[in-house]
Amino acid sequence: MVSRHPSVSPPSSLPLPLGKRLTPAQLTSINVHLDQLLLALYALTGLDEATWQRALQQVSGVEFASALKGINRLEHPQGLQAQAVNQLDLDSIRVLVAVISHLTQQYQELLRRSVTLIEQTMAQGKDPLQTILLGDYGEKLRHLDQSYRVKQSQSVTALTDDRALSLLMELLFYSSQNGARRLWGVLLVTAQTLVYEAG
Repeated sequence: MVSRHPSVSPPSSLPLPLGKRLTPAQLTSINVHLDQLLLALYALTGLDEATWQRALQQVSGVEFASALKGINRLEHPQGLQAQAVNQLDLDSIRVLVAVISHLTQQYQELLRRSVTLIEQTMAQGKDPLQTILLGDYGEKLRHLDQSYRVKQSQSVTALTDDRALSLLMELLFYSSQNGARRLWGVLLVTAQTLVYEAG
């Protein structure tokens, strides 16, 4: 269920890393991170094609038309394996970050309910993935992740149960009005643990 009309955070509001460009290893790491977030969002919400396309259109300005075309090749989170061949560049990543934040705002109520359920069951010493809501999510995510990893040209570690749950917590964190900047900041900080290539 879509909870409300979200605010749109334009990709142009996300600053590029000044004076430097990301290495292929950094771009791969960021792509995989975003892919996993999208797979988790799809596994939880059953995100449909119309909502996906509408979100792409709403967050993309004229200056990001080429980036939008690149992301449209994915068509839908179920088609994420396309990224194994056509890894997104930095401009396309900025659009995708804005799209993910936009979608998490739409599904914020469901994300909050899921995270609350995680916290409650863990406090009781139980496995959140044994509940009906999160059990269905976990099963769908395992299948999506398996299909995704088969299509990757590089080795990608399988999602653990802990990672599956942490992805939901991440998505809720990015559902705030400044969620796109939060996600962008996390990606850049994570990338900085790798070596920058001279610009």
